[in-house]
Amino acid sequence: MALLLATTNATRRALATVSPAARFHPRLFSTRSSTNNDSSNYPTEHQYSQDAVDACNQKSLNENGNYIIQTNHKGYGIYARQTLQRGDLAFTSTALETYDRPNSHSVQTNHDTHVTMDLPAILVNHSCEANLGITPNKSNPGGGGAYDFWALHEIPQGTEFSWDYETSEAEISTPFQCCCGSPKCRGVLQGFRVNGPQVLEQYGKDHVAPYLLEEEPQHDAKVNEEEEDDEEAAVKTAV
Repeated sequence: MALLLATTNATRRALATVSPAARFHPRLFSTRSSTNNDSSNYPTEHQYSQDAVDACNQKSLNENGNYIIQTNHKGYGIYARQTLQRGDLAFTSTALETYDRPNSHSVQTNHDTHVTMDLPAILVNHSCEANLGITPNKSNPGGGGAYDFWALHEIPQGTEFSWDYETSEAEISTPFQCCCGSPKCRGVLQGFRVNGPQVLEQYGKDHVAPYLLEEEPQHDAKVNEEEEDDEEAAVKTAV
């Protein structure tokens, strides 16, 4: 299948008919986070113009990259420009910003860390039977703690790339109905805390965010210990 860069006027007109809300798959994720209420710590929404998408596609073409961003019934989708074999690097990503709490397009990389990835990674759609797996940045050491995306099996040219959001998100604060259509579809996405056994069975430990395999920090226990220490100090002071 011949894939063309989405830079024609016809493509631009088609994109204009897609509502902004429909251009991005919702990622309303949450995990335990800081209670800091400083507004500067709140995530910023990132949306990309068609010019930015065109520039990303041109870069892939110039560098013989494996991807092309196109529009489909979901809005944006990322497709294979050439056939990939299992273990091939589809593309990498860079963390543009890091937060202690999520937004609708952030991706979780640690218990209290969420990042906004750059193009094209931020536009990868979810599937409960994904053809891409993630690993922390290895091919892109300057990626700032984002992810690399690898082919889990042969991916023919023209196939839409997908990854499983539950391989990175501990908890999805607003569970949503998945529409991937896979026979393995889990229905409502809730995060690794709920669907971890299924996710591990499908992808193995190599393509699940490493922090999800660690024991979760006992935030509440630490807070209780600090409160007890304060109470003991107060008693000693009173005596």
